[in-house]
Amino acid sequence: MLEAIHSCTGLEPAMYSDFLTPCSMVLLLVFLVGILLAWLNSLGSQRSWAKSWQDLAARTGLAYMETTHGPGLSGMYGGRIISLLGSRRSGMSVLLSTDNHYNNHLTLKPRGASGNPNQPVDKLFSVDCKSSEFKNQLFGSTTIIQRIAPLAGQSHASLTLSGEALNFKTPRVILNVQELIDTLDILCDFSKAIEEVKLT
Repeated sequence: MLEAIHSCTGLEPAMYSDFLTPCSMVLLLVFLVGILLAWLNSLGSQRSWAKSWQDLAARTGLAYMETTHGPGLSGMYGGRIISLLGSRRSGMSVLLSTDNHYNNHLTLKPRGASGNPNQPVDKLFSVDCKSSEFKNQLFGSTTIIQRIAPLAGQSHASLTLSGEALNFKTPRVILNVQELIDTLDILCDFSKAIEEVKLT
């Protein structure tokens, strides 16, 4: 090992300590600068996130709050109780109330398609539903498929109906205010379609 160092640097063994100490200082400085830049970038992203969701709160009447993971929103929207939570690590979750009259369970996972509203729901989403009757009635009309089609392009997202809640999860935190409003409107319309299903 010493011979390799001597061969590469041309330094005598007695000089190794003098050579390594400045190198260690440089490496430490680079490491600290990297940490500082990462922290500043995270701080800037956090501020952008907070500003975006504060703007959403002002436009929708939802209450803005700070959580241990980041900004959050809650309140009434479209006649429903809604909660938006997110973190840089796990993404964003939108939870809204719905009347699940028949206690159905439904999970939609986007297939990453373009969101062409003229396609059947199974082409846009992977659909997991225990009741085929509920699924057929819910998606029997192209209207609701066309409404949720914009969500089909969101890779690794999920939309789950369980109990009295509809939960939309996406691995990215949406910062565009208009996109957030559009997403909330889609979810409210989908929740309404769920409530209108009448099983025999």
